[in-house]
Amino acid sequence: MRVSGRIQQPIIRAFIDRVGGVTVDDCSAVSRRLALELDNADVIRTSYTLEVSSPGLDRPLVTLGDFNRRRGCEVRVGLKGVKKQVVGTIVSADRKLVLQTPTGQTEIAFDKVEKGLLKF
Repeated sequence: MRVSGRIQQPIIRAFIDRVGGVTVDDCSAVSRRLALELDNADVIRTSYTLEVSSPGLDRPLVTLGDFNRRRGCEVRVGLKGVKKQVVGTIVSADRKLVLQTPTGQTEIAFDKVEKGLLKF
């Protein structure tokens, strides 16, 4: 969660994510619950703007959790010290990132992964 804007009218931005993606209904439900919690806790004593959204499809995947939430999705993976990217569908992400590529399964040590991007 981030807070920005003027002291008299702060903007609170919350980002939510989950396996399978986030829907507008998810954002709406979290917004209602978070607004209720903020109002009950009385942590912000002025009026505020609350924005709840997903991190977006173009957000880089950098942690194991990022890759695991996108299992089954096609990604482009950049490797540290290598210009060529690996393209494949995420099978799993543990100590190794396992991708299904056109030539078969490819295992990449996670410490060699720079970042991944969903392929559209």
